Amino acid sequence: VSLALLDELNIQCPSGNTILHVHELHSIIKQSQTENKITDSRIVRSIAESDLVKANLISNYRIPPGKIHKVHEYIDLNDWVKTSSKIKRNHPFIVAGIGFVHWRKGVDLLVMVANEIKKRGYIQDFEFWWIGNINDHDHIYLREDLRKLNLQNNVKFLNEQKDLKDIYPKI
Repeated sequence: VSLALLDELNIQCPSGNTILHVHELHSIIKQSQTENKITDSRIVRSIAESDLVKANLISNYRIPPGKIHKVHEYIDLNDWVKTSSKIKRNHPFIVAGIGFVHWRKGVDLLVMVANEIKKRGYIQDFEFWWIGNINDHDHIYLREDLRKLNLQNNVKFLNEQKDLKDIYPKI
């Protein structure tokens, strides 16, 4: 469950137990103002995305290690066809970032690198994609930055995708 939805869940199911799936570290949990909910007594288990997230839950929230299970969400590269970078492409060279659009994910760096590539002329036909949700506020600012840098045709913000198998072969 998302910590933001915990109160609503407790109203709908007051006697229920909850499993919490955590991706974030201390600063983002604190920033989202859900810090006090992470130790809610109805949370019986936590799933941590990484060793670092698990260590954060143990050290900052005193959650017993036995109540935390680490489960990586990842892509098994053996499921994908391997391609060589020497293959002639019939589409632009594409660099992609995936995740919620947020400053801590490096979306600003994606735009800066795209700008440097265009300025220096390293690659003529390129696109940078960011795949993931973006709030309206950030989208307005990023679109304006792209306009000022004349990168509207080079940097694209795609919505969250349910299946990336059609996208990965293009990258």
